[in-house]
Amino acid sequence: MKIDEEKVSKRRKREKKSGMILKIILPIVLLVAMVTIAFSFFNPQKDSESSSGIVGNLVAFVTGSKSGLKNSNDSSASSININEGDIVYDQALETRFYKTISVSDGMISVGTVLREQNTKYQLIVTRFDENGNLTWKYEFGNDGDEWGYDIIEEEDGYVVLGIAASPSLNVRGRYDALVLKLTKDGKLVWYKTYGGPDWDRAYKIVKVKGGYAFVGDNYMKGGDVSENYGEHDFWIVKIDNNGNILWDKSFGGIRWDRAYSIGYIEESDTIIIVGSSNSFTDGTRYEGYVVAYSGNGELLWKTQLVNGQAVWPFDLKVDGKDIFVGGYTTERSGNGNSYVEKAFVAKLNDMGGVQYLKTFGANVRLQSISVLNSDDEEDRLIFAGYKDVNGTKQPWYGDFVLNDRTSNPVVVERSINSEYGMLFDATLSGNAALYSGMSMKNGIYEGIVKIMPE
Repeated sequence: MKIDEEKVSKRRKREKKSGMILKIILPIVLLVAMVTIAFSFFNPQKDSESSSGIVGNLVAFVTGSKSGLKNSNDSSASSININEGDIVYDQALETRFYKTISVSDGMISVGTVLREQNTKYQLIVTRFDENGNLTWKYEFGNDGDEWGYDIIEEEDGYVVLGIAASPSLNVRGRYDALVLKLTKDGKLVWYKTYGGPDWDRAYKIVKVKGGYAFVGDNYMKGGDVSENYGEHDFWIVKIDNNGNILWDKSFGGIRWDRAYSIGYIEESDTIIIVGSSNSFTDGTRYEGYVVAYSGNGELLWKTQLVNGQAVWPFDLKVDGKDIFVGGYTTERSGNGNSYVEKAFVAKLNDMGGVQYLKTFGANVRLQSISVLNSDDEEDRLIFAGYKDVNGTKQPWYGDFVLNDRTSNPVVVERSINSEYGMLFDATLSGNAALYSGMSMKNGIYEGIVKIMPE
């Protein structure tokens, strides 16, 4: 079709232009990175709390040598209680943990690993015991890059969501959504890829009646993609327990629409997704959209989130019938000639009515939220993302409290001092808050799990 040929042509032009720009700026970036590493080599990683200025005492590392993590049979292994510290995974050139959940006697993390510079990114799932020792790991990937973003525990194993780029894994376009089923001890049961002829991605998955639903974006109709309205569209796919597609839906317009998170209201069998779009503006302004579907794929309602120049919602959590959305927004700074990035938390009811949208912080991007408590008197959440500190991204997390006696939230911000880093997820699991992400140390991107008791 002519429109598909035009879209592929535009993408190739963008990629060619991006490649030329990279050739110019890459040497500069490498030089800056080398200088940064040289000056920060001897700086220890610490936590700081901006509201009080107190240096935290929550960091206790469980690290491994480049040949492997120390295990419980190694007398030199560090041992921590799961409620008292952090896990740091440093076995590769790059490791990113995108999600961590607590399981019986330990934790499971999912993410991405790059072993060496000349290898491909691999999806990785790691299991740690209650003392932070690695008990098993599973890596998945082939001739392309694979990423792991989300995980659900089931009675007979785990369902893992990610993105695949390997043609040998039946990827039909540049990227496909990927779902794996693993046993409890990390063995592969099955995997499936989902997509069309171009760019199809998935970031979050949720258990629903009759199976699972995952959300991301698609770029072109065809294959598993039954609808596309322009450039990128929100893409929601419902699958059964064996990974077979039950239905898929797209939401968007003529420009860029990307969905990042998903929630489920079990009582009404309602699937809620959230993302950002510039299709319904002049193209320069991005708005957030919260969209609800029935369990059968019927569009129920849609709600705009508008604030400043752009609204980028990255996470959504359902608590009872309340819907919480977190992300970042751009607002004009004091002089009105520039913009500052701020975090936001919004609350909606189960029919899409916006109860509030509150912004906080400065030079921050909120990636994830979880709800500690929500009632008529108070909403209490945790959050995670990154903060720009003197031009360097730092892992950033904290607490958000809004009660019926004040119009502005009480926010406690914390950050981890590192050469470079960010947190991708904040999850309440078991008796602790688990923050997943990455932090750079001596030029190595380490996967980190920060553990804080509730």
